[in-house]
Formats: sequence, C-alpha cells, structure tokens
Amino acid sequence: KDLVEAEKWFRKSAEQGEPLAEACLADIFLSGGGGPRDFAEAARWHRKAADHGWTGSLNDLGVMYRDGLGVERDLKKAFALFKQAADKRGARAYFNIGSMYLHGLGVVKNETSALRWFRKSAERGDASVSSWWRRDHDTPRRARSLPSRSSFLSVAIFACVLTTADGCRERYAAV
Repeated sequence: KDLVEAEKWFRKSAEQGEPLAEACLADIFLSGGGGPRDFAEAARWHRKAADHGWTGSLNDLGVMYRDGLGVERDLKKAFALFKQAADKRGARAYFNIGSMYLHGLGVVKNETSALRWFRKSAERGDASVSSWWRRDHDTPRRARSLPSRSSFLSVAIFACVLTTADGCRERYAAV
C-alpha cells in the first residue's frame, strides 16, 4: 500500500520533470513494488531522468539496453549510456563498462581495459566488484575445479582492485 501511495506522489513530481522522481518512479516499475513489473514503463521513466542528466538513470537505462528489458537489446547503446554515467563519476557504470570489456559485449574484448574499469569502480566505493567475485567464485563447484585462464584473470582483477598491498599496485601501475 505504501508503494502505491509513493508511486502516486512520484508520478506527480515526475510529470513536472523532476529527475529524482522520474528515477524513483522507474525503480518502482522495475521492482513491481506498486503492482506488476513493467520494464517498458521503467525504461520510459529512466529515459526521461537520463535526458535530465540523472547519473543513476543513465546507468540503469544502460542495464536495460544491455539486457533487453523493456527495450530492444542494444549493446552499443548500453555502452554509450554507461560511458555517459561514468563521465559523471557513476561508480556502478565503471563496473558495467568493465564487465562489457571483460566479456566482449558491444566492444572488443579487452581484459586490460576491464581491469582498469573494475579498479575505478572499487576506488569509487562501488561494492559490485566484491559481490561479483563472491557470486562467481565462492562456490564449492568452483573450489573443486581446476582454474582456467579466466579464473586466474578474475583472481588478478579481484586482488589488484581490492588490495592495498604495494606489490600489487606496483605490478599493475601501468594498467
């Protein structure tokens, strides 16, 4: 009931062009907090907030284009939106750019660039790098398997991004 009421007030402000309200309304549609999830409506409101320069909406709209949620999947547009958010110092956008480079999504796969963007994300205080690591690597299945090249790269990224050890910083200073 509270989210239905919040949606009503966010909509009033959003319809007057308030970017924070536009972004909050988009998040309500994304989560389904005020009713069923509506990705198209979420994308519409994030687009409005992004047009007003709202950093979080630039990033979130990028995610929607990357994943094809409420919009046609477009990796180049997703990357461009992440880049706009990163230009506004959006830490989550740094992580998303790093992921695109790591997996070659809409860009040429480049592990050095991925590391550079993951590092920026961690330096800005975004927890995405450590949660990504835990999700993808702290499982019994992974612990029992032989490490692949990408596992070694993941270890290097995680260690370099999150460590304060001088040796790591010296070794990857050029990255």
